[in-house]
Amino acid sequence: MKRVVVTGLGLVTPLGVDRDQSFSGLLAGEDGHRRVTLFSTAGYTTDRGGEIAVVPEPGLPRKHLRRMTRADRLGLVSAEQAVAQSGISDAGLAPHRVAVVMGAGAAGLHEAYEFFKAREQGGRSVLRHHFGEIQSSTSRWVAFRFGFEGPRACPSTACSSSLTAIGLGMRWIRSGEVEAAVVGGAESLSRLTFSGFNAVSALGPEPCSPFARHRRGMSLGEGGAALVLEGREHALARGAPVLAEILSFATSADAHHMTAPHPEGRGAAQVMRNCLDQAGLSPGQIGLVGAHGTATPANDKAECAALREVFGEAATGLPVVSHKSGVGHCLGAAGAVETAFAVMALGADTIPPNLRISDVDPECAPFDFPAAARPDAGLEYVLKESFGFGGSNAALILGRGDRS
Repeated sequence: MKRVVVTGLGLVTPLGVDRDQSFSGLLAGEDGHRRVTLFSTAGYTTDRGGEIAVVPEPGLPRKHLRRMTRADRLGLVSAEQAVAQSGISDAGLAPHRVAVVMGAGAAGLHEAYEFFKAREQGGRSVLRHHFGEIQSSTSRWVAFRFGFEGPRACPSTACSSSLTAIGLGMRWIRSGEVEAAVVGGAESLSRLTFSGFNAVSALGPEPCSPFARHRRGMSLGEGGAALVLEGREHALARGAPVLAEILSFATSADAHHMTAPHPEGRGAAQVMRNCLDQAGLSPGQIGLVGAHGTATPANDKAECAALREVFGEAATGLPVVSHKSGVGHCLGAAGAVETAFAVMALGADTIPPNLRISDVDPECAPFDFPAAARPDAGLEYVLKESFGFGGSNAALILGRGDRS
């Protein structure tokens, strides 16, 4: 079976406008939550979220930029970083041999809401954005920017959307349909998602504390993340940087409830077991779990139940980290943002910290939730999982890039 590796990655998060700023901020324990300024938060549970202070502009003419949503810009800038690092656009591949898969959840709802609000108030707002493809427009812009003509898709499986995008790109490469893929996701904050999560009492009043006894709910964030995937032999032949290898990917459905996870984490456990089986690994070989970790009581408990079932005796002392404590829940982009962090953690051999985790919920035992970065961790394999509304579960396993 063809081996698939990561040769480039890009990030735009509340911690920084590129991968290095974002990762250094993550390791330093910086908090990307700040007062939300994109829209009024009056009457909501909180006014805090992982808002990006200044969204960078991608390298396109102004006539194109004004037609892009905030999410489009986040996704395209991260893709530009990833493509530049990998050098895939100069690798001599036929355009139809490069796929683009960018997951999304709410995507351009921020602009959609602002447009209709202005029209209701009698304004003459111009419809600049293609609302007919409100979620898939980011993948279109990435393909347009680089002239990639391979398969293009936009998985939309709620909070597992961009992790599913990574898995789909990996599978297309393994099947031989393409040689490389730009994968990831982008999401912007919007009044509609903010009010929706507030209405179901999911938002906490302060920045989130996944797995902590005192946690009171989730925090929303925004961001863009992109990874360049390609066949390992192709990458080595052209001298591309091999940052990590994707060993396995799996999805499942809870078929339980429209929003709540299965209380025993049944579907979540299934995808993790499938990933271990595909990769030929035992639970004890995983050195870090990149958790979904939303900081809602039901989700954290179900996730830990699934982890206990899968890891058994290896659960004791297993490091588990939720990056949402630093950047908030980036919804459709969360899986890609957190996978990019996992790739960098492998490269740096450092386990990132959880924020605000001084008092762990006993129902989240017996795992280890590091409160500070741990260098020289001896990381070989990382399991990353994402769980979306409706029980849309996804997981993958990453290995070090220097594996023989």
